[in-house]
Amino acid sequence: MILTICHWYCRVYLFISVIKQKRMQERVTIVFGAPEDFGFSDSIKNELTVIGYDVIDLSIINSDFKYPNFSTRINNFFRKTILKDKKYKSKIRSEVITKNLIKELNKYDKIRYALFIRPDLFPLDFFKRIKNKIDTIVAYQWDGMDRYVNVTDYIPYFNHFYAFDPKDLEANTNITGCTNFYFSSKIPQLKLIQNNTKAFTINSFQNDKMIPLIEIKKTLEDVSFPINFIIYSKIKKETKEAQSLGFETRSSMTPYQENLEQVLDSSLLIDVQIQSQSGLSFRIFESIGYDKKLITTNKQVANYEFYDPNNMLIWDNQSTQEFLNFYNAPYRPLSQEIKEKYALDNWIKFVLKLKEFSPISLPKLS
Repeated sequence: MILTICHWYCRVYLFISVIKQKRMQERVTIVFGAPEDFGFSDSIKNELTVIGYDVIDLSIINSDFKYPNFSTRINNFFRKTILKDKKYKSKIRSEVITKNLIKELNKYDKIRYALFIRPDLFPLDFFKRIKNKIDTIVAYQWDGMDRYVNVTDYIPYFNHFYAFDPKDLEANTNITGCTNFYFSSKIPQLKLIQNNTKAFTINSFQNDKMIPLIEIKKTLEDVSFPINFIIYSKIKKETKEAQSLGFETRSSMTPYQENLEQVLDSSLLIDVQIQSQSGLSFRIFESIGYDKKLITTNKQVANYEFYDPNNMLIWDNQSTQEFLNFYNAPYRPLSQEIKEKYALDNWIKFVLKLKEFSPISLPKLS
């Protein structure tokens, strides 16, 4: 009798173990769309794949517009040149892209989840037509909403609409705050590199960024601190100005993966925000995930739970000695709980409302 009970107990235990293992192996499928600039969409898609998701990537389809035929191209030329109709091409593009995106989605059965970063880059009509095809469709605006006047038109077509800038929450009560994130799959790579004493930043040429960049550059150079400061611009005048100030320049965008290699290989990261924004950039979350010292011009970082003055220096044109005091102070490691909270693994669970996530929120502006 006892042997029979033990036999059945073992069979039930084995059955439960198999079910648990099968569930652990199940991969969630996500429809995904994001800007292709800097290779961001590819980087995020690859990271999602690494951490266990099957990704249906619509980013390339959205950016690949071709006129459906020669007559449409001629018609656009006539309307734009003769009738001064500058909206015709946008209308045609919306129709063609929407058709191609829906054609791609129709290859799949009912889809449970979809994530679109910068949804306003996609045709609005596309979201109107797919709302009932996807169970949970969410959007994330990783740029200030006031810079894109049409983005609020998209909000009703998503189950959840997230924004990274606290000031956008004050103007829109029907959106939710959420930070940026970092890629945790890169952490093991830190053990394989030297982590050189070096400061790294890369920025597009913008007037409101240049003054603090020049200040920080001078302070670091005054103490012979190695730097890798890169300015991106396609405009020759801006390139010449940046070069005259001693910056390295590039006329083509650096892929995010290459950018990330520089982050991992540096001991100090520099983050200079656009003055119109208060949300935290990716650079700040890279500093959290990869245990890097950070100089940032974003004063709002002091309102976040991970802020530590030993690790993050809020730039206010400090002296060389003040910089050295900061840099030479021991880095205070963050808790594993905090680091995991801001990794893409938890971020995607939070925005899709999957089980077992740590909630992410934005503080009120100070």
